[in-house]
Amino acid sequence: MSSPAQTAPPASWRTVWAGLSGGVDSAVAAARALAAGLDVIGVTFRLGVSRSSDEETCAAAESVARALGIAHRVLDVSPAFAEEVVDPFCAAYLAGRTPNPCIVCNARIKFGALLDAALVGGADGLVTGHYAAVAATPAGPRLARGKDPAKDQSYFLYRLGPETLRHVWFPLSGLHKRDVRAEGARLGIPTHDRSESQDVCFLAGQDVSSFVREHGSATCPPGAVVDLAGHEIGRHDGVCAFTVGQRRGIGVAAAEPLFVVAIDAEKARVVVGPREALASTMVGASDPVWYADTPSARCEARTRYRMAPVPAEASIDGDRLIVRFDRPVEGAAPGQSVVCYNEDIVIGGGFITEVG
Repeated sequence: MSSPAQTAPPASWRTVWAGLSGGVDSAVAAARALAAGLDVIGVTFRLGVSRSSDEETCAAAESVARALGIAHRVLDVSPAFAEEVVDPFCAAYLAGRTPNPCIVCNARIKFGALLDAALVGGADGLVTGHYAAVAATPAGPRLARGKDPAKDQSYFLYRLGPETLRHVWFPLSGLHKRDVRAEGARLGIPTHDRSESQDVCFLAGQDVSSFVREHGSATCPPGAVVDLAGHEIGRHDGVCAFTVGQRRGIGVAAAEPLFVVAIDAEKARVVVGPREALASTMVGASDPVWYADTPSARCEARTRYRMAPVPAEASIDGDRLIVRFDRPVEGAAPGQSVVCYNEDIVIGGGFITEVG
């Protein structure tokens, strides 16, 4: 299933809102919208988690808007962000899962609350600096991979369906990161060479465990570190400090490297083992989205953002998605997402609940 990616906004569009984070990606996306002849209004979120982080983001975005000569608005989404993103993030870690808050934020906030506000405000669509594409298919618009394999963000956006994608344009879909930085420099974007954080944005430099203990609604008690046979080999300060696949920071000395294989929050146990214990050939997922024409399909799938896609058979059964891989994958974790592709186009995905 290979379809042409949208390289220009729909001809009927006149005004767009452009999400501005203060970084070069969103800045160049907004600049490209201007170059396409659109009226552009830059919009930045106030998340309400860290005042200093909000102020820094808004100031950087305002400087970008001035450089581009566009209007700039700040949208306070703090109540929705707390309810939809922060609270579930903390609850997942306290339950021993490994959440991906960017996926929820994209679906509920960036392409939910922001897009809704844009359309109500008279805009024709939304422009963002994501490295992804909208592909035209006989069944309507579908999400597709961006051109730069090192930056493709379709994994984080897989929940966006046709009704949303009709109002979205990704101007960076055909660019590599190096091209975006170069374009930002030519345009005089003040943040064109700003380094990128690899952390979850709302953590603002705080480690996950500390954040969850501060913002979570339950305690994160200490417990045992056990081997695959269930024998206690160490102690830990709380399951919220661990994720499946983790190697560093386990706090147990061993003759061979140990990895977190599973987390039992109910018993406050962290299960560790050798790397091969992370291998699995099947994942089950809840709350799935599915865009294939049939209830089962051959595909390529991945269970983490940085993982190379693996050939698989995916099938949808009501509220459950089952993906069986042709070869073992490593580190699939409850709480993460599995995302399925037909060539470059996303055909489905869901939140991992079981690994086998």
